[in-house]
Amino acid sequence: MKIIYILFLVFTFGFIFNSISAKNEHPGKIIFYSVKGKYGTCNTCHTNGDTALRWNMETMSVDPEEGRKIPSLKGIGERKDPEQIERSIKLMQKLFEFKLTDEQIKDLVDYISTL
Repeated sequence: MKIIYILFLVFTFGFIFNSISAKNEHPGKIIFYSVKGKYGTCNTCHTNGDTALRWNMETMSVDPEEGRKIPSLKGIGERKDPEQIERSIKLMQKLFEFKLTDEQIKDLVDYISTL
């Protein structure tokens, strides 16, 4: 009986901890990893905000060797102001058919600025 009680407590606290940590996660990070466009999420091309990949315009896919180099987002908040980042996001939104609200774009700008 003690084992069942301990398992119940572990499960309950694990569930509560996951709920709390998910709520504290930056909304822009959730968008970066989960909102899909025509070819995937932001993370598809900018893996963890970084990249060593290329975008192949012929196959319309990520390619390690052929195509245009995908820029890294690391340190972008130091190189570009929020308006420039927002313009880039809106361009990607148009090109890759991401469906984002104005609030989601703001959250995404805030998150990308922290990379």
